Amino acid sequence: RAMGAAAGSSQHFCGPMAKQQRMAVLTGAAIVAAGSPWWPLLNWALPIVLGIVAAGSVITVFRRTSRIIHELESR
Repeated sequence: RAMGAAAGSSQHFCGPMAKQQRMAVLTGAAIVAAGSPWWPLLNWALPIVLGIVAAGSVITVFRRTSRIIHELESR
């Protein structure tokens, strides 16, 4: 996003795992994982959510990069 802006593109905050979505998902996972001392099955909440965030971040990178490229090529 920042490199695209430096190249003359507008700021793109789109994607399934933009900062707001990452923070919301991780906050929810932390709340769920807080119950793990009483229900051990919840120990998997954070690793699963971190995998989801990582996959969503990769999609976000490709989506933003694609939009930046299209915007810069259309100029």
